[in-house]
Amino acid sequence: MPPDTAPILTDTGRLHLEQEPRIAAAAVRHAHDAFVILDGNGHIVSVNPAFTRLTGSTEGNALRQPLGAFVALSDNPSSAVADTEAFVQGVLSTLPGGAGWESEVLVRRTGTPGVAALLSVNGFTDASGRVSNFICVLTDLSAQKALEEELRQAALHDPLTGLPNRNLFMERGNRALLLSERHDQGVSVVFIDLDHFKPVNDIYGRDTGDFLLMQVAERLVGCVRASDTVARLGGDEFVILLPEVSDTDKLIIVAEKILAALNEPFQIDDLDLEISCSIGIARHPVDGADMPSLLRAADECLYRVKQSGRNTYNFSSVDPD
Repeated sequence: MPPDTAPILTDTGRLHLEQEPRIAAAAVRHAHDAFVILDGNGHIVSVNPAFTRLTGSTEGNALRQPLGAFVALSDNPSSAVADTEAFVQGVLSTLPGGAGWESEVLVRRTGTPGVAALLSVNGFTDASGRVSNFICVLTDLSAQKALEEELRQAALHDPLTGLPNRNLFMERGNRALLLSERHDQGVSVVFIDLDHFKPVNDIYGRDTGDFLLMQVAERLVGCVRASDTVARLGGDEFVILLPEVSDTDKLIIVAEKILAALNEPFQIDDLDLEISCSIGIARHPVDGADMPSLLRAADECLYRVKQSGRNTYNFSSVDPD
């Protein structure tokens, strides 16, 4: 190469080369994600501060520990450290230099059920091409999971009362029907519609009507067991799922308890509001083999109750017992 074409390393260029390792180290130290470096056997040789924040462990306690001491398999959060470590070692053994692997895991942390995280693993080779280390990155997914759960709850619950909506009601109803067939137990659907609710909105305004609906929801929940489901289908329509119940006498007790609860005056600001309700009851399997047919039977029964005078209950069919 002619002398005048030889590369010249300026002071600035030399400075950049010297600073690169320190810049990279500072970036890892201040990173939001947890960085973990493992030796060739899968034991921890270095962690950054984000790792200690995520796991609650000190750097000293983490060093020389297997990665499985800090992560669990997402589909088995209670798995033993040895089981998880065997899995991690299996993953590490399949990683040639430069290859990557990632999966969702749970980060073990004392006093918590586990923090959801994305674990990314890459092999690092030495000059001879042998995998000498593994670089692992743990990305905290707890905020993402919380948002997903919030969206899931919004999709399955009534925004005004917080009760399950039709989707969740049908989901739980289908599950109750499967169990009832397996254990030969009944399932009942109680359809409730408030009497003369529209005048409340018309006279006192929608806000008052909404407060009334919220109080109705609370009273209905208080009338049934924790294993039962009270749902709001919309407007002033509520429905209750009673798993393992089809006995007429028990259903009468529930219906009369609901009537009594909703006949008590409702206090909203300085108003004492009095309403009542009408109830239609359907039972599996006599009134329907699936949830849509049970809901329809209870609704049709409710309509007949409305037509005959309101503030009472009736059964969709004669006593099946």
